[in-house]
Amino acid sequence: MASEMGIRDRPPGPLRIVATSSTTVRLTWPQAGLGTEYGVLVDGTLVGRTTATAARVIGLRPGTAYRLQVVTAAGPYTEVATARTRDAQLPSPGTWFTLGNALTGQAATLYAARAGAGAPLVLQPGTGAANQDWQLQPADDGSYLLQSRATGKCVVPRGGRAVPGAPLVQQPCPSLPAAGQCWRVGRTAYGFSLAAVDAPGGPLVVGVGVSRFGGYPLLVLQRPAQVRHQSWTVR
Repeated sequence: MASEMGIRDRPPGPLRIVATSSTTVRLTWPQAGLGTEYGVLVDGTLVGRTTATAARVIGLRPGTAYRLQVVTAAGPYTEVATARTRDAQLPSPGTWFTLGNALTGQAATLYAARAGAGAPLVLQPGTGAANQDWQLQPADDGSYLLQSRATGKCVVPRGGRAVPGAPLVQQPCPSLPAAGQCWRVGRTAYGFSLAAVDAPGGPLVVGVGVSRFGGYPLLVLQRPAQVRHQSWTVR
């Protein structure tokens, strides 16, 4: 009770914005007391709870200002701080980049940096390793091959079939790409999409699937639905 009264009686303290990306904000704040549970508010809405004194807010819109605050059971614990996410950038062809998911903030990863054809792409926390680096190689008519830095191989749907639910895997980069083996970049509200070119059954984009490989979500082709897990950011 004494600890809670101390929190209740103190004026709101500082909330520090440590870093921002196009879809995330990192926060830190002073400790109230061992075991205190904090709630994080974004524009007045509770988005999560933690006993740590730091948090990363994910799934935000690029180029948008947000009001953030930390609360406890006793009431407001920090002042309100304003953070603006960065504007979304499109990947530049011929340069290496990390492909971050707009919903989770995690990175498109060649599983275990496997060199063999057929190795899948999964979503994992960012590590900065070469199996999370990708490059757009110009193909035809404004489309691109997506190449792995770790192996030099390219991303295609498994079995070469661009159909909903097809997992993405690596194969040797084709000299004459078939339908669904090239990609087009398009802006979305949360970053950009990667759409399979000339998918036979209609538009398909890269999204996060429900199936897992090695404990991690697989990246798969999906019908576009303007949802955050189908949007990507450059990191």
